[in-house]
Amino acid sequence: MSIHSKRHRKARLIQAKADALKGEMIRADGDGVEWVQAEAAEGQTKPKKYTIKAYSGGILRVSRYEAGIVVDLAGMVANTPVPNLLDHDATAIVGHADEVNNSGSSLSVSGVVSGVGDAADKVTAMAANGFPWRASVGVVPLELEWVGEGVIAKANGKTFKGPVYIARKSELKEVSFVAVAADGRTSVKVAATAAQPVQEKENMNFEQWIEAMGLVMSELRDDQKAKLQAKYDAEIKAAADNHAQEIVAAAAKNDPPPAPPKVEAPKFDLDGVLLACATHDTAIEASAAKYIDKIAADKMAKIQVAGRSASLELKAKALKEKWAPARLEAEQIRAAAMFEAELMRAERPQGPAIHASSRDGISGDVLSAAILASGRIAKPEDHCSEASLEAAHKQFPRGIGLQELIVAAARANGWSGYSFKQDASACMRFAFAPIQAGGFSTVAITGILSNVSNKFLLEGFNFTEQAWRQIASIRPVNDFKTCTSYRMTGATTYKLVPPSGEIPHGTLGEESYTNKADTYGLMLAINRTDIINDDLGAISAVPRNLGTGAGRTLNHIFWTVYLGAQGTLFTGARANYFSGASTALSIASLGTAEQMFMDLKDADSQPIGHTPAILLTPTGLSATAASLFSSTEIRDTTTSTKYPVDNPHKGKFRPVVSRYMGNSSYTGYSATAWNLLADPREVSTVEVCFLNGQQSPTIEQADADFDTLGVQMRGYFDIGVNYQDYRGGVRSAGA
Repeated sequence: MSIHSKRHRKARLIQAKADALKGEMIRADGDGVEWVQAEAAEGQTKPKKYTIKAYSGGILRVSRYEAGIVVDLAGMVANTPVPNLLDHDATAIVGHADEVNNSGSSLSVSGVVSGVGDAADKVTAMAANGFPWRASVGVVPLELEWVGEGVIAKANGKTFKGPVYIARKSELKEVSFVAVAADGRTSVKVAATAAQPVQEKENMNFEQWIEAMGLVMSELRDDQKAKLQAKYDAEIKAAADNHAQEIVAAAAKNDPPPAPPKVEAPKFDLDGVLLACATHDTAIEASAAKYIDKIAADKMAKIQVAGRSASLELKAKALKEKWAPARLEAEQIRAAAMFEAELMRAERPQGPAIHASSRDGISGDVLSAAILASGRIAKPEDHCSEASLEAAHKQFPRGIGLQELIVAAARANGWSGYSFKQDASACMRFAFAPIQAGGFSTVAITGILSNVSNKFLLEGFNFTEQAWRQIASIRPVNDFKTCTSYRMTGATTYKLVPPSGEIPHGTLGEESYTNKADTYGLMLAINRTDIINDDLGAISAVPRNLGTGAGRTLNHIFWTVYLGAQGTLFTGARANYFSGASTALSIASLGTAEQMFMDLKDADSQPIGHTPAILLTPTGLSATAASLFSSTEIRDTTTSTKYPVDNPHKGKFRPVVSRYMGNSSYTGYSATAWNLLADPREVSTVEVCFLNGQQSPTIEQADADFDTLGVQMRGYFDIGVNYQDYRGGVRSAGA
């Protein structure tokens, strides 16, 4: 990456952070407060007035900003009246300012003490006693600009040197009275009847002189401070000497003595700085061009050396593995074709490194969009940009075929042909040319196929039943070792603390549950027949099948464990299982299950305190479960049993239906049994673990082995399932 690219990338990252910070209130110290007692008729008292110089246009130091921030007064909006608060507390109103004076270089507000609470009384009373109140402004930046290190920018009639943020647009929200200012420079002048005349400013001290130049004292090295101090002292002395001469000259003419001079910060030569920066950039670009030319000159020699080395390695491998002569010859032909492709790419004129474009103007993104659209993936706009989808439709209005995809990739990688049947072998070699040292494939078809295959795989995975997600807790694991989780039990009830203050000790026991992830996988291939038949459906069908297979595998493992543990998790001895004719799913039996769940106890015979939330049923009970959840009334049409008209369970227990519950292939199945379960985030009866938290299968793609013509795909999944806490539910036999 070039120096310019790194610098621009860093600038973009910092600008992105600035965009994220905009809209958040910043609070920073103002310059001072001046009080004025308005004139009033005899016997009357008018509210105190004040003028606050809120901001002088310099650099503010605000938390969360790694550099200072300048509020550009030219872009500030202030809607009157402006609230005046105590310590930026919106509930502590002191008064309001109905006059805002924005000169473009400084900001001041004039207001009146209109508050009637403790905040207003505190501020005015302490001011009357001479307390030096400070001021602080609350501003919301609406548009932040990042000025990089060494870059010059202007705002408020001043010149600032980066790094610094500039709020080009902002809104003044409030101005506050504060007791302590961060920089110690704010002050308050109090007058009982009228404002005191503003005194003429003295010469700025060294620190103020430094800040006026846009520098930060704490960021300067000791040698830099020493040089700047010498320059400051020299300017002070020169100004004093010049003033003394002016006094002597004025006395000789009987003129009044001149006013003392004011030492100001030196002004930057912006044009000179910009010219120096441009010269520096030009020198860097020239140096980079020479370096690129040198690399290009050496590229051919490096590729040839790599080709000879690859040939020797191939022969050594053939001897070690005892290849037949025909196989060695075929592998040499294949390696030679790849070497030829590298030479062709190396001989091309070097232009800007635009990796996404191809010889025919078809990028990898456009090809991906064409495959997804042709494979009829749901909502292709969720996976591709609008521009890529539009370009794919223009290039391939009737969809893209598998051969057409291979030809497009081959041409992008240097093949000069136009038809797959023209030279199928060469077309395949160029389309699947791997990335080599010293060069790259403009369109990496293996990467494109891997990208779109993962999307089709995930779609196929989500096509399978997902009921397990709603009733199981999920946890990530870091390896394939057995992991153990604990449920803390024991005497944990708080006890009365005696007057001595000594807190009694409790005891903890523990119940443990284990789980372990294992790997499940399957390999499929797009073979030569698919390619010759131009069957693009293979690209979507194969990964969809891998995804569907992964989903079915997970369901099979999950329901084998869960249904097989029904007799272990739910028993009469544990008071979370009931059976008999009255247990068929109904208002009454659901009420019984709810009561049993609420009566469950922990190891100390204390109520567990959990709440049932999920009604899990087989497919035959789905309509009944949905009715119990959503219906306001349930009327009995039989004569044997009478139910209340009102449904007391409406909206209580979310119905979850699984076709595995009544499947006779699984131990523990039942077409009538149902479960009332807690939310798995609270307590779960079954847990699913995923390696590194990867909750969907992974698909990988590569060229097929030498004895197979085509492309191989393999999908694998690292998962584990085990039952957990029996207190997470109640089971009804349903018959």
